[in-house]
Amino acid sequence: MTEREWLARLEWFGIKLGLDTIGELTAALGHPERAYPVVHVAGTNGKGSVVAMIERVENRAYVVETELDAELLEAEKVFEGVHACGTG
Repeated sequence: MTEREWLARLEWFGIKLGLDTIGELTAALGHPERAYPVVHVAGTNGKGSVVAMIERVENRAYVVETELDAELLEAEKVFEGVHACGTG
């Protein structure tokens, strides 16, 4: 089975791949995403690296802001505490 065939089978479970749905939604809302320039970085891995690269490239023309989930901030404090105790 190829990767395309495997992905096509996901539709059996109600998963609709592609950008058609979000395209229809933004069109229905009058394309609010076009009102201001934004780069939204999401995913499992590599967000920090991507944001760092964007900051270096874009800082001349744009303000770069990052927002972290409060749970991530709490987890970061836990790891800092473990490291401070000499176990990290």
